[in-house]
Amino acid sequence: KQKTAYEIYQCDWSSDVCSSDLKASVHTSSQNKLNAINIIASIDTAVLENIENGIFWQGISDLIYGNVFFQYGSFDKALNYYENAIIKFQSIEDDFSLIGALNKIGEIYKLRGEFNRAREYYDKCLSYFKPNEIGLMKAVILTSLGEISFLEGDNELAIESLFKSLN
Repeated sequence: KQKTAYEIYQCDWSSDVCSSDLKASVHTSSQNKLNAINIIASIDTAVLENIENGIFWQGISDLIYGNVFFQYGSFDKALNYYENAIIKFQSIEDDFSLIGALNKIGEIYKLRGEFNRAREYYDKCLSYFKPNEIGLMKAVILTSLGEISFLEGDNELAIESLFKSLN
């Protein structure tokens, strides 16, 4: 039987806990966010031992940790996790996940008012798209660039970026 994350987290190798129990445990616990982090760490360890492509899952767990710290406003910690995720995604040439991590770093710098650094990361994201490629992620990035231009007072460039995001 394959063990659930709950069983791994509890080091319970004999139980018959199912994934619905895991979901209930995480959602009803008063410390659900800390439990989720611990479960992710346990899953990460299990993945490294049992799945050939452990680097992908390490990158995903770094992305999730980064998102947790981002939500709590701990931007420096989030940046560290996002940067680790970037290294892992680059090593396996996972452009889609890489764009997600780069975008989050751009978002942090945008929120900090460091617009040039934010723009650098958004431009890195755009470099992974083909010239005429469209999609939600590209639209989000172009919208963020438009927002930066608006905040800097360049309304013409802001409108241009926003129109590009709609195409």
